[in-house]
Amino acid sequence: MKVFVTALIRSATNARPVAAVTASASAFCPDTPAQLILPPVPGHRYAWQRDGSPLHDTINQLRVERSGTYEVRVTNPAGCTAISSALSLTRYESPPVRFDSPSPFALGIRRY
Repeated sequence: MKVFVTALIRSATNARPVAAVTASASAFCPDTPAQLILPPVPGHRYAWQRDGSPLHDTINQLRVERSGTYEVRVTNPAGCTAISSALSLTRYESPPVRFDSPSPFALGIRRY
């Protein structure tokens, strides 16, 4: 008599997380910082870097106030990771304000 044993093997494939970052601007002024945003996914962890150095932000968005090249590593609950493409952002400095001559108002001159 022959006996056949059938075993059911289940395997799970964990998809890599998506690390597609959207930037509000690639260049910005000091009073209007840029935002880097990924769609939020429950359970995912985010590790941001600027110029290869880790930042302390661990949520799906980052407020950018300095020039640099930014990346984020996204890790899903299964431990699979994805790294975003590098984004270079430039912060322009505010132009200096200079007055070549005092205004008539500063000199107390009234014109009627």
